[in-house]
Amino acid sequence: MFWICRYRQLDVTIPEQRQRLIDGFVNSVYLYDDKIILTFNYKEGCKTISLCDIMGVADGSDMSASGAPKLHYT
Repeated sequence: MFWICRYRQLDVTIPEQRQRLIDGFVNSVYLYDDKIILTFNYKEGCKTISLCDIMGVADGSDMSASGAPKLHYT
């Protein structure tokens, strides 16, 4: 109970505290061409996330996405 409750007081706008939160829950991240595997500290096993799930596209490609916004100088 103490372990989980200490995260309530973290300020995620501060980079060091945000890193502490991630370090507390995420054990490892494996990045592949077509998927990401996350291993957590708080439960057994891992979670596999396909890039299709992240990007929201069927083929995993973001080629149809718009480029950077146009800059308008005044």
